[in-house]
Amino acid sequence: MEGLPIVVGNPYVFPGKVEGQPINNPIKAFKRIIDRAGIESSFRVHDIRHSHASLIINNGGSLYDVQAALNHANSSMSERYAHLSNEKMAQTSHNLSAVVSEAVNGGPRKRNRSV
Repeated sequence: MEGLPIVVGNPYVFPGKVEGQPINNPIKAFKRIIDRAGIESSFRVHDIRHSHASLIINNGGSLYDVQAALNHANSSMSERYAHLSNEKMAQTSHNLSAVVSEAVNGGPRKRNRSV
């Protein structure tokens, strides 16, 4: 991350005022950032969590991956954040259809029954 000052002894990208701690309340900085970037003022820090979870799910991750990334106590909290894209839902539907079709047709290879 070029251009960001490094604070010795603080591993956080956004170091706080307290030595060794992350920034406590980034709302003011976040509002300045979205304003300078020309992003809608209705965009919230929390929207980043939703985007993060959706990106995990839509790129092959599981709800447990979302749970770990967002530090949720249980996977049911993660379900609120996991929004599948239309493409991912279509692919999942296609995959399920293929599994059912194979089961109905006797598996991946058709069996020849001799009398």
